[in-house]
Amino acid sequence: MLTDRVKILLVDDEARNLDALEAILASPDYDLVRADSADQALLALLRKDFAALVLDIRMPGVSGLELARIVKQRKRTEHVPILFLTAHLLDEGDVLQGYGAGAVDYLSKPVNPDILRSKIAVFVDLFCKTRALAGANAALQNEIGERQKAQEALHVANEALETRVQERTADLTATNNALRQSEERLRDAHDSLRLAQRAGGGGVWDWNVVTGETYVSPEFRDIYGFKSGEPFSWEKWLAAVHPDEREHIAAARRTLLESGEEWNQEFRIRHPLRGERWFASIGRLTRDVQGRPLRFSGISLDITERKRTERELAHYRDRLEQLVGEQTRKLQQSMDQLRRSERLASVGTLATGIAHEINNPLNAIFLATQYGLRGLQPVDYVETLECIKREAERAGQIVKNLLRFTREEQTSKSPSDVNDMVQHVAGLIQSYLPVENFKLDLDLSSALPPVAMNTTEIEQVVVNLIKNAVEAGGGAVRVAIRTAAGNGQVTLSVADTGPGIPPEHQLHIFDPFFTTKRTSGGTGLGLSLCHTIVTEHGGRIYLQSEVGRGSTFTIEFPAAVLQSAEKSGDGAATAESGVPRSESDYVCQKSC
Repeated sequence: MLTDRVKILLVDDEARNLDALEAILASPDYDLVRADSADQALLALLRKDFAALVLDIRMPGVSGLELARIVKQRKRTEHVPILFLTAHLLDEGDVLQGYGAGAVDYLSKPVNPDILRSKIAVFVDLFCKTRALAGANAALQNEIGERQKAQEALHVANEALETRVQERTADLTATNNALRQSEERLRDAHDSLRLAQRAGGGGVWDWNVVTGETYVSPEFRDIYGFKSGEPFSWEKWLAAVHPDEREHIAAARRTLLESGEEWNQEFRIRHPLRGERWFASIGRLTRDVQGRPLRFSGISLDITERKRTERELAHYRDRLEQLVGEQTRKLQQSMDQLRRSERLASVGTLATGIAHEINNPLNAIFLATQYGLRGLQPVDYVETLECIKREAERAGQIVKNLLRFTREEQTSKSPSDVNDMVQHVAGLIQSYLPVENFKLDLDLSSALPPVAMNTTEIEQVVVNLIKNAVEAGGGAVRVAIRTAAGNGQVTLSVADTGPGIPPEHQLHIFDPFFTTKRTSGGTGLGLSLCHTIVTEHGGRIYLQSEVGRGSTFTIEFPAAVLQSAEKSGDGAATAESGVPRSESDYVCQKSC
């Protein structure tokens, strides 16, 4: 009865091929071990016993054929069956070369899953039977030993000479075993050295923890600066490690001997001729059944060039980040300068617009005053004073709109019903704009969510949009209200059947002092003020228009979060009651 799963080693330099092999051979009875290089495969073969080796014949570096020869040369792995995989057509010479390297069979890619599983099953069955036979042989040997011991105990007194012969035989057997193990270690060290040299230069070591015997390859001595034939010890090797890292390496070695198995360290040394060098040390500690350390072996690789490249990359990365930071600061300075230039240009435009708009009523006041000074009749004085009053009110309204347009303080808002607000505006607008053939159509919506608003300001926006639509020649104006089911957003649109607005004017329709009605006295502040008010309410206003097909202004309001109404004096009372303080709160005297 097996106590663990049978292990199968899969070797291929392509990860997708390994994934495919794992998918084909997946089984609760198999333990599939992956290796994407010859180095990994040899380390795996050192650590575990495998029932079969599935090997890609074509790999970079150490090929599948060369790896197979190394495996077959080792005593421990010489009986592991090797199944070659190839994606190329092979002639008879290639096939013979593969069998000569130790392969037991070939499969061509793409692999037939059933065939692969069948062949692996045969190898696994053979492995299990071989292991069972080895166990039986071991048990038989143990039984024979026990019988021999019994016979030796019975004849110990009379056959002292025979006992001494047996002891001598045992000593010779132990010596032969030690010699055989030494040969195996040397062969493994030689193979590891070849792989280390292929990886860029390195050496191998093997330390018998029990006896203290240590073997290091000539390449190991060379890369650490030890003289040939010079006695070697771990203390001497530790003395070659850079002082800044010596204690860390010593602690790692103590931890390894106490409880570890794997060894993987990077550190600096001080070479007597080459100066400071970087090394990667990779090894493994084997233990006996009681967990006591037996043998510590591995490879040391010179990685100085890799470390130098990493430092250069880090330097270039830091320099790049510095340059990016400098360019970012320069760009930020340029953007700040551009914003200052735009701000100055905006101030100039605003000043020009203010001067133009204020001069119009001032000129009218000036002319009316001149007429009065020329001695007109009393009835004309009344008309003159009314003209002065009207133009003064117009100048005052311009100043008021400018202040409203530029201020940033928040006004009082409370949850309100958009339907009620529009109906109130409709009653006001019918009396305020007695235009012939004018028709106002209301399309209200039921079950609207409340909208947080300053009712006076929003009514002013709606009145201004309707007044603009009427003055644009839209005999029929339609006000529609809708709500979105998903987010509770309330939409209010004002549509007319007028001539429409050209595309080049639509781009500037909400700009301050932009107007298409200079001849009728438009200030260009009405729609800018509407945009400011809607934005302050968290909403959005936009235009859709086509020449000859009318225009539609749409306002989108977010639904109000239900909470107690704000209390801010007279302004709040006006918003809650829905009654404006005066008509001037709704309408600019001269719309845009």
